[in-house]
Parts: sequence; C-alpha cells; structure tokens
Amino acid sequence: MQSWDSRVVKIAQSYREKPLLIAELRINPIRVQSFGDYHRENALAEIPDAEVLNLHYYKSAAEKVAKGSPPRQRMKRVVREIMILQTSLPEGIFVRHGGSRPDVLKVLIIGPQGTPYEDGFFLFDMFLPLDFPQKPPSLRLRTATPHTSFFSGFSGFNPNLYVDGHREPWRPEQSTLLQVLVSVQAMILCPNPYYNEPHRTQNDAESAKYNKKVREMTVDAAIIPWVRATAREHGGHVSRAAAATGSTTSQSNFSPLWKDVAVKYFVKDSKYRKH
Repeated sequence: MQSWDSRVVKIAQSYREKPLLIAELRINPIRVQSFGDYHRENALAEIPDAEVLNLHYYKSAAEKVAKGSPPRQRMKRVVREIMILQTSLPEGIFVRHGGSRPDVLKVLIIGPQGTPYEDGFFLFDMFLPLDFPQKPPSLRLRTATPHTSFFSGFSGFNPNLYVDGHREPWRPEQSTLLQVLVSVQAMILCPNPYYNEPHRTQNDAESAKYNKKVREMTVDAAIIPWVRATAREHGGHVSRAAAATGSTTSQSNFSPLWKDVAVKYFVKDSKYRKH
C-alpha cells in the first residue's frame, strides 16, 4: 500500500519554500465514512464535566458560577444556544460541552480552504459568564505559535484574534454562539488577514508576505502536530527528524479530545491523501 510520505510532505511543500523533514512518517489510510457525514454526526457532543474543564482557560470562572445560583433565564438561554449548535454548525466547526455544564465549551475550527489557515486545527475555550446573555461569551484561542506559551494564546495568527474575546459586537437579544463561531471561521480565518488590522490600505505585496508568515505558523502549530499524532495512532513510524519538526510549543497543541476528528480529516478526507 502506498505510504503517506509524499502526502505529508505536500502539506509543508504547498506553502513553504522547503519541505519538512518527515519523510519516514507513514500512515495506512483506512476506510471510514466521508468527513462531511462524520461532521454531521459529530459536530456537537457532550463530554464529562471533568474533561471539558481540564486545562480550560476559564475553569476558575466556571467553578465560581457552579458555587452560586445562576438565574434560571440564563440556563434556558444556554440550552437554547446548544440546540441551535446541534442542528446548524457548518462543516469545519466542532463543539464539545460539559454534561452538566453546557456553559463550558471546547471548540475546534478547521482552517477554511483557500486561506493561509487551510487545514489547520485551531482550538478555543469558550465560557458563558454568569450574566450571559447580557454579557457576551468569552472565547480564548489556545493554539499557540512558537512565539507564545500554550497558555498565552494568540500571537501572530491574525490581528483580530486577540488573546481574549472576539471583536464582533454582541447583541443580547439577537446574537448567538453560532454567529460568533461562524464569524471566526469566515471573517477572521479569512483569505487576506493582513487587512483585518484597522487603517491598512490596499497593499498586495505586504498582504502576500503576511499570508506566507501566517501559513508557516499554521503548518508548524496547527497541522504538523495533528498529522504526527494521527500517524502514531495508526502505527505510523516517526523518525527522529520528524519528531524534531516543529517547536515544543507546536507539539503541545495536539489535544486527545479531537483525536478522532484528526483521524477522519487527515487520513480519509484530506486532499493530501490523494497525492
């Protein structure tokens, strides 16, 4: 059976001037359902509270809410938001919430095709504060670049992805969690993030340079850790050179919570499996 070597190298070659040293990384593709079907069945899921709270950026705030007496209207709204997500999440967005804590969520957004974020796995922690929906949900990017620690969040991926929160206006009676997540996927993880910074004028050369930098960080921090982990799950051999590829920070971006999604995406339905 054809090894996966060339496919994995294609990931790096597509957007980098030189390939990554992962020539001995091998995976035997498996027969699974299409990624679209998988997403429809697994876009939203309930997980144990301890699992969703583990290393969650807003764990302390969530524990304080649990000790208090949240308004009944808050919980009704939270449940309504979860129901919307259950039927409406677009392909590429996955959400996990606590069994008894639907206000504590983990989010995976896969970088859209045709953008410098393409195929990247971007992880977020989301929390609905005590005064939700009067106050917007808190959203924190957890995928780190080599320039940050795992716990400091965003650095360099996009000027609109700040370490805490998001820049879309929140309207308590109208806005939804779905709108927030879709805006991140479509408006922030966009084809030309250079122009997300206020007051920037048209400059194709600078935009291209910015995209190249973003792509390099995406490959290192949001693709390679997942490809490497997927290989190990399927008996792949990872050479010393492959193990050394990427920084310690980027390697820490892999989360077992999303392991099954990575297997379905990179092994079966990724465009790279065709090479």
